[in-house]
Amino acid sequence: MEEKKAEKEMSKKDITDRYKKKTIWLYIIIVIVAILLIILCATISKQKELESKAMKQAEIRHNAYIDSYEENINLEKDKKMQKCLSSIVHKMQPKLDLWIIEKMVNTIVIECKSKGLDPILITALIWVESGFDPLAHSEKEAAGLMQIRYNTWKETSQLTDNGVDAKNKLYWIESNIKCGTSIFKKYYDESGRDIVKTLWRYNSGQTGLPKDVQYYGVKYANKILIKAYSISDSLSISGENTDISDEPKGGKDV
Repeated sequence: MEEKKAEKEMSKKDITDRYKKKTIWLYIIIVIVAILLIILCATISKQKELESKAMKQAEIRHNAYIDSYEENINLEKDKKMQKCLSSIVHKMQPKLDLWIIEKMVNTIVIECKSKGLDPILITALIWVESGFDPLAHSEKEAAGLMQIRYNTWKETSQLTDNGVDAKNKLYWIESNIKCGTSIFKKYYDESGRDIVKTLWRYNSGQTGLPKDVQYYGVKYANKILIKAYSISDSLSISGENTDISDEPKGGKDV
């Protein structure tokens, strides 16, 4: 009898110990979950703070860029600044021959002047779209410097008025920039001269901005505006400090 009683007591003790252990582990799990929730909430709060800060910075950069837009259009008048822009492009893409860079920059400046566009913005757009590669080709059949889809635009004035009647001509520097700036000009006018909406449409084909993104949170537009701001800043420094030779480089059409 005593042995059975002892066994029962031991059994009760084991059950109690197991219960205590489970309770301890349960408390530990609750504490860990609570800590994880606190960390998650702090991370979300920090992320929102960073996003808010990024939005403010994007707005500041956007407004700073807009202030210089009209001034940049007149870059065509300043040959020295054109040379500086060529030098900056060469630093961004040193693999390109200088005559290609000069031809590209010259075409950008002339076409932007005639259409009332900012050559620095278009330079930044070309950098983002193709990395200044005249032969760039995407999986979506976009071609050349400004990544134009021939099948989408082949029957429009944006291509036909610029002498492009075959896809291969979109790999020619002058033709591509003429067509690309014509498309950009069309979007720019139709957007009410709103740069963010124009850039978004150039990238997506959509007239309206994405509903789940704030105005200053459009990544594609911000990428180009940041690059344009950087180029403009470098251009100001180069214009003051850089002595670029006027000696022609020569070359041939692409």
